[in-house]
Amino acid sequence: MMRLEVEEAALKQETDDASEARLSDVQKTLADVKEKVNGLTARWEDEKQALDALSAKKTELDKLPVN
Repeated sequence: MMRLEVEEAALKQETDDASEARLSDVQKTLADVKEKVNGLTARWEDEKQALDALSAKKTELDKLPVN
């Protein structure tokens, strides 16, 4: 993603038609990558929250007396 952001910044400085076309392609690709990253981040946060809840339940169970 960082490479695309650097390329985007460089292409914004260019004025020729080929660079403008490439800039459009890079921006579309960058938007797609950011969307995928956001989805994966949301999934990771959901899974982390579930694991944290499970860990809390395990801690509760460990505190119960054993008969």
